[in-house]
Amino acid sequence: MASNEASECQDMLAQYKNDVEVAKARIITKAEYVKWLSQKETLEEIQALGVDLAANIEEAKRLEGEARARYMLCRREEGIKELHQQPANNGGRSMPLWSGHVKELSSAALTECAQSSAIQERYNSDTINMIEFGDGEDCLEKIEEDMFMYAFVALYPSIKGWQYCKPVVAVDGTFLKSTYRGTLLIASAQDPTGSILPLAYAIVDSENNASWEWFFVRFKDAFGERKRMCIVSDMHEGIKNTAATLYPQVPHCVCIWHLWNNINTNYKKNHLQLKDIFFAMTKAYTIEKFDYHMAEVDRIDKRVKDSLINVGYERWSRAHFTVNRTLTMTSNIAESINAMLKTARELPVLPLLEYIRQLIGRWNVTNQKNAIESFIDLGKKYDTMLMDNLELSHRMKVTPSTRYLYSVLDKGKQRMVFLKDRTCSCRRFQLDELPYAHAWTILKYKYVDHMKYCSVYYTRK
Repeated sequence: MASNEASECQDMLAQYKNDVEVAKARIITKAEYVKWLSQKETLEEIQALGVDLAANIEEAKRLEGEARARYMLCRREEGIKELHQQPANNGGRSMPLWSGHVKELSSAALTECAQSSAIQERYNSDTINMIEFGDGEDCLEKIEEDMFMYAFVALYPSIKGWQYCKPVVAVDGTFLKSTYRGTLLIASAQDPTGSILPLAYAIVDSENNASWEWFFVRFKDAFGERKRMCIVSDMHEGIKNTAATLYPQVPHCVCIWHLWNNINTNYKKNHLQLKDIFFAMTKAYTIEKFDYHMAEVDRIDKRVKDSLINVGYERWSRAHFTVNRTLTMTSNIAESINAMLKTARELPVLPLLEYIRQLIGRWNVTNQKNAIESFIDLGKKYDTMLMDNLELSHRMKVTPSTRYLYSVLDKGKQRMVFLKDRTCSCRRFQLDELPYAHAWTILKYKYVDHMKYCSVYYTRK
């Protein structure tokens, strides 16, 4: 009996809860209807007064877009220092700064940018305007109709960090996918941890002699020229010609992957036989080893040897380098950035530039955090190489000849190491700028700190 009453009570309670929910839903629906009706009546009253809301909304969107673009052009985090100008080189295809209301925006935004900084503004439709920000350097080249042709950006952390990196610059270009197309040029280096440090980037009409020359002029203004510097890129003639003109003392080296792709395309018949031999030849440390592999290439296909001679051994062979490009045999560090920007390349110009700035900022913060939290003196990449070399040294024997000259027995071969000059007959010590196994054997024998013989470009300090 009691159980039946309890069951009926539960049923009644469930019914009451359901009724309450239904009542709530009806109240909410009624309230929304009243709200909508009130808004409708208000809109009708406004329209009766002759106010065109649709036009006002479009105008508000337009103003919002202009304000956003002005903000991105006139970033004042560090303050604008000065405005330069030079005569421009008209011609080529121009690209708007922002999809939509562009022609009026570029002139107005730049004018406001100059006026807000209380600096002189002397440009016209055929001048180049260079704006140096406190956080780097921006350069904008304009042509007729107030539309830009080239844009260059070098951030302040990259400019300051360049002096602590190996003086090896990898450059590359990639096409953009937005409405206005164009090409993105990027120059990069490697920091002491072995991580990528983007140095500068630019948006141009296409990869040609004029655009590469403009890019390298701005790059040299921002980063200057350093001793033992070299430029690594693909085989684009525009890069080669510009490098020879603007950096006559700086070698232009060829990315070995791009060189191999050219061989693979032009000499397909023997490419399977040549691939391993080619890369062993490019990475050979000694002339003897290089000549051995070149003889193999000549035996397989003499045309390949002739083609490589025309390129110039010093541009792609480690054994023939006129300056030490150390471990940077390819332009992959620049191409890796292009891969990261695969999706972003569909953005309009200004959002793309802002996206790259933020991406570089995040990378710098992450790399700095990792370096601070590390307990090793070398960057992770180079410390791993050093430990591998140490492991190899356990199988070697050392015999001192003089105070600095030592003989190391490695698998039946004698290697001569001159510790004072940091050289070895195998050439790995001087080219890698890191103690190879032969040098490690001597350092252990003498109980010498190995850090003294590591390149400063590999240390975190």
